[in-house]
Amino acid sequence: MTPDLICAIVGIILWLGLRWIVKIDWDEYNKVNSGQETKVRKGTKMNNSQFTYFAKNPIEFLAKLNLRTHQIKSVSYIQESDLNTVNAWCRRSGKDTLIAACALHSAIFKPYSTVVIYVPAAYHISYFENTLRELIHKLIPDADIIKKSHTFRINNSKIIIKSIQSRIESSNPDIIFFNECTDEKIIERTLDLERVSNTTFHIFATGSIILDKIYPAKYTKVTWRDFMPIEEAMVLRNQIGKDYFSKDME
Repeated sequence: MTPDLICAIVGIILWLGLRWIVKIDWDEYNKVNSGQETKVRKGTKMNNSQFTYFAKNPIEFLAKLNLRTHQIKSVSYIQESDLNTVNAWCRRSGKDTLIAACALHSAIFKPYSTVVIYVPAAYHISYFENTLRELIHKLIPDADIIKKSHTFRINNSKIIIKSIQSRIESSNPDIIFFNECTDEKIIERTLDLERVSNTTFHIFATGSIILDKIYPAKYTKVTWRDFMPIEEAMVLRNQIGKDYFSKDME
């Protein structure tokens, strides 16, 4: 078998895989989002044009979650940008939902990707798994999901939930999320061990996280809803104190 023939066969296989890629009753999904009461039907699949549309329009795919303005801006930035972000958001501002939503969108619409979500301690893992399951039930109830050892497998992608306190073994991730991990040195050490050339990371915490400049990122705060350079974030934190970086929204 010639190399050209092998390449052609591989190309056909990949094309077919992307043409019928996720088992979702898409008509039913649209009706549910519009508030119509309908009987759920299983087994139909998203076609290639729908897949392409929702890959480029993550907010449309996540419409049922009724995301707030700051969440919508964050989804758009994470899913459409190759830059890192550090976000000081107040309590009950939707950090868990935002991270789980972005992880699901990446897993479905960027096949063969690896998403790693870090939580503060081992006992937080099951809590975040429940958050992820709830979003799966809302957004993609018909999708084929395999759950094993804190890893969700969907559409040939992996969502791995880890404790930042555990021994770090690199998963060659495409995206890393940190959820309420507050020790800056541990975050930096984790990034050193996990990141590869194209990895992006996104940190969400109630207080401010200021990383060393060798970890370039855009900084944002939920009340500003805009990014600020790291230099400005460092000056502001020094002026008002780390503990009060997001106090005005608590």
